[in-house]
Amino acid sequence: MNKIGLLKYLLLILAVFVLIGCQDPENPIEETTPSLYLTTDTIVLYAGDERKLEYFVEDIEEYEISIEVEDEEIAKVEGETVYGVTGGETKIKIKIVGYDETEQEVTVRVLGGGPVSTQIMEWVKAEIGYEQLESLILPKNHPTYQSAKITYVSADPEIISDTGIIYPKELDTETYFTIKVEYDNDILISKHNVLVVGMLAKNILNDFKNTVGSFIYRNVDFSNLKTKYSYANITIESSNEDVFTNTGLYTKPDNDENITLSLNVEIPEHNYERTFNVDVTVRGLDILEKAIIVKDNVIKHLNLDASDYRVGGDLDLPETDERFGGKLTWVTNKPEIISYDGKVQLQLLNTYVELFATYTQGGVNTSFTILVETLGKEYSDKWSAIEEFLTQFIFKDEIEVFSYRVTGIGPEYIAQNDGYVQFYTNEGLEVHQDILDPEHKFRPKSPINVQYITIHDTAGNVEGAGVESHSRFIHSEDRAASSWHYTIDDTLLYQHIPLNEVAWHAGDSTGNRTSIGIETCTNPDSDYDVVLLRTAKLVAMLLDEFDLTLYHVRQHRHWSGKNCPQVILANNRWQEVIDLIAVELFGQQNLSDVTFEWESLNKDIMNDQGIVINHPGNETEVSYKVTVTYNGESRVFTHTSLLQAKK
Repeated sequence: MNKIGLLKYLLLILAVFVLIGCQDPENPIEETTPSLYLTTDTIVLYAGDERKLEYFVEDIEEYEISIEVEDEEIAKVEGETVYGVTGGETKIKIKIVGYDETEQEVTVRVLGGGPVSTQIMEWVKAEIGYEQLESLILPKNHPTYQSAKITYVSADPEIISDTGIIYPKELDTETYFTIKVEYDNDILISKHNVLVVGMLAKNILNDFKNTVGSFIYRNVDFSNLKTKYSYANITIESSNEDVFTNTGLYTKPDNDENITLSLNVEIPEHNYERTFNVDVTVRGLDILEKAIIVKDNVIKHLNLDASDYRVGGDLDLPETDERFGGKLTWVTNKPEIISYDGKVQLQLLNTYVELFATYTQGGVNTSFTILVETLGKEYSDKWSAIEEFLTQFIFKDEIEVFSYRVTGIGPEYIAQNDGYVQFYTNEGLEVHQDILDPEHKFRPKSPINVQYITIHDTAGNVEGAGVESHSRFIHSEDRAASSWHYTIDDTLLYQHIPLNEVAWHAGDSTGNRTSIGIETCTNPDSDYDVVLLRTAKLVAMLLDEFDLTLYHVRQHRHWSGKNCPQVILANNRWQEVIDLIAVELFGQQNLSDVTFEWESLNKDIMNDQGIVINHPGNETEVSYKVTVTYNGESRVFTHTSLLQAKK
């Protein structure tokens, strides 16, 4: 160090010592206290509104401010902004950290924010929602508090206007409304954030919603969506792949299932990725579809043989379904044979009984029918069986009289059933062989496996359309393809196809291959009651020949859905036909060694075949008798029936 430098260093040390030595230890230099000044000592604002807490500080450059609210249920502070929460008054304490003496108080008075205004505001926000794809209809009135006034101010009118019109950009944009609710001198203000979905994603989302729909009831193909928007990576995630998979495969559930489909849209070019949740309902089985399954479950539960549905004892009719739950209630068309609780009272004859079930689930109901055949009870004494046969199934206490509609190719007309009694005899029917030529183009010559007998009607409700007319028709070839085994009217019975061959009558391949077809004539110059009686005898003969039961008698409608036999169906006479067949079948199988000779005792009204031929108009009594011969012994049975008045 040179002399000049050394001299400067010594002078500096000397100056320091002088300064220290001159300080008065009893009177140190005072530190300056900083000052905090507020621009106001009172803040008044509405609930939901906000105010900036304004202040300034002196005599300190670096500092930290502490702000505390006495009651945050009335007001709260975020940063240096005061927010009104609900009506009331509270204090805010503000100070410079480390200088308690700088603490100041601000009175905060919050107006409004009562419970009704708060309820209205919550409703408004729920109505608006967050994610906006389309322009909004902003609610101006509350459905309950209709005097409430609701107004809106958009933070960015270029994105969404004060009236809710959106102006979407290319990508999503977030902004907010300031919502003001005025009700009964109470005011509440609140911000509500909204997201206006950008056009790039909005187009994808809208197409996705249109592709899926609100209800899913089939597979959905998403490939077109992904191809159309190739600029985006699109993936779908289902909340329940058991009913609808991520790839769009649909499996029908037992019940409607509400699921969420998450649509993930990634647009790499804009570094954009967003997931949209779309709620949909996957359609489950409807009540009709369930009823079909429930019916099958009931049949299994009852242990019915699918080949004949025959019943020989009480039935355990279920009251619910194990799979779907719900409630089953039962009635029958013959409660004296099968009661509503399944108790079975066997009759002498096999009997066709309809079990009607009403299935109810979720407040919706439908019904289905199970047809069963109750077995005839055994008997040991033939004469007792004969007497029960007559008294329970032939003799009538009252003979029904009614009119019925006859429809077909001709004009519909109303016919009159003046009444009849089924005078059973074990005599057969004369069958005229009218077999189609082997080369006839409507004679298939295919072998048949007879499992059913199918009843049709000809629809020939015009004069002369009896058996002979239909014989000419079936032998012609200048017509639509069809053929059948028998045609029957009130006097004639023709057979057209051998019983070991198929005929084309059912409109269904199974019906053609497994059933014998019978056309019943409906022409007005035939006595239709006699047609039905003769048809019953023919059907019983065929059931016996092919070892079939009442269960195996079918309507044409069973095979193809066609309204046939339309006269029987339109007039609810199917059960009547089945009952006639049951009598004939029992007689042919059990009473072939018994003869019945019938005689009307009022021949001016009823003939010896049991047909009312001359109704007197008014209610009247008719009597008849039958001489029954069995094993060389004859017995006479007489009965009187009340013939209903003509309608």
